[in-house]
Amino acid sequence: MTTGWQRFERTAMRRGAAPAIIQGGVAVSFTALHAMALRQAQALQARGVRAGDRVVVFAENAPEVAAAIAAIWRLGALPVIVSTAGPPSHLAAALELTGARHAVCSAAPPIPVDVFIPDSCSDRPATALPPLTTDSEAPASVLFTSGSTGQPKGVVQSHATLTSCCGTLFDLFGLKPDDRLLCGVPWSHDYGWGQLHFTLFGGLGMVLPEVPGVIGLCAAIARHRPTVFAGVPSLFAALLFGVSAIRGTDTSPLRLITSTGSAMPLAVIEALRETFPNAALRLNYGLTETYRSASLPPHLLRDRPAAAGKAVPGVELRIVRPDGTPASLGEAGEVVHCGAGVFSHYYGNPEATARTRRPDPFNPGGFRVHTGDLGRLDADGILYLSGRIDRQIKSMGVRVSPDEVESLLFGSGVVAAVAVSSIPHDIMGEMVVCAYVPCQDEDSLVTLKAHARKVLSQPMLPRLFMRIDTMPRTGGGKTDHGAVRAMFLRQGQTP
Repeated sequence: MTTGWQRFERTAMRRGAAPAIIQGGVAVSFTALHAMALRQAQALQARGVRAGDRVVVFAENAPEVAAAIAAIWRLGALPVIVSTAGPPSHLAAALELTGARHAVCSAAPPIPVDVFIPDSCSDRPATALPPLTTDSEAPASVLFTSGSTGQPKGVVQSHATLTSCCGTLFDLFGLKPDDRLLCGVPWSHDYGWGQLHFTLFGGLGMVLPEVPGVIGLCAAIARHRPTVFAGVPSLFAALLFGVSAIRGTDTSPLRLITSTGSAMPLAVIEALRETFPNAALRLNYGLTETYRSASLPPHLLRDRPAAAGKAVPGVELRIVRPDGTPASLGEAGEVVHCGAGVFSHYYGNPEATARTRRPDPFNPGGFRVHTGDLGRLDADGILYLSGRIDRQIKSMGVRVSPDEVESLLFGSGVVAAVAVSSIPHDIMGEMVVCAYVPCQDEDSLVTLKAHARKVLSQPMLPRLFMRIDTMPRTGGGKTDHGAVRAMFLRQGQTP
């Protein structure tokens, strides 16, 4: 096993002058990125960063930020990654919890620590760096989740987990040295974090949009002709159904599209196939706490578009009942991840760690992750998800999955984004409500309501609809259901 820095250094030596990161008109080779990382390490060392220190990374995707993360590893310090899209309270909580005294930032936020704004550091004189840290089981990252309720938790993963899981997925996806990966996800999102590993550990060239949003993605596709495109369902929905130039963009070089996060609506899958005719689509499932749990290869997607996938190599997926006993084949229960990718702990939160990361009774000395997701396994070992344990709605005495309702409503073809939540109701117990972003103006609500009456049972049917211009998102790009619910609570309960 090796550390993140050792794997990156080997990758840089192997890939040399090949482009590592391309953003707009800037192309940084692996050799240049390695040299930049050493200069960043010298700069951080001069500011007092030492082995074991926690260094918050609060920055947008950029070559200099990738180099700074590698530099933190070189010093034996620990990168603490926080989304810039989250509220200020998330950054404050990460700083307080980890006791970090240094931060790498895109700009200088008003925080009470030493702020380092990374650049190429090309004029920094060479100085001696400390001996390399070689403990592959040591913590390699703290990635703060961007949940919509409560404070985020800092998920700790080891160097061994990051490097080994990256290699597994590199092979599973059939990635090639000459592939060029368009990363549409922030590195502070667990899926974006995994894409950065493909570059630093696997030697895959990465394309970053020059400007955020779908405009930057279309420009990057047209200019740099990537072959692989990584995103999340909300990003693809905005690209395909929002205001973008994707229909007039040459997408022919793209051979693979990968996604994770929430379920991919069938309408988005069909639009992806139409817009990217040469690209195979591989869906994935996993948590920050599991790296990656399941993957659905393209040949299975055509027959089973509702599936989440099969366990990735080194992982076993189990379904358990509320009492912890194994569920029968096809029976719904909580999804439990066992084997590779299990996180080390939540930083500074042993109680939450004990609830989620539990001893595996079938593997002495091993651990498993209780995901909080509901699902079932079929006879072929394929996982089907049905929602979150903590997101179930009890309407008219019947348990309703908001995720299922969202998927069915998206099939109307008139919404670019949809979110289903609930608010208290004296008669129904919980009343199902729906916020939506229309694809176009004319008769969106009339069509959406008519579609809902056709495909939803009475308990599943939203009683309130709210048209909004932009769907609230968490820092990781997922729908912020807490914010959606708050909008309806402010509006009231009158249908």
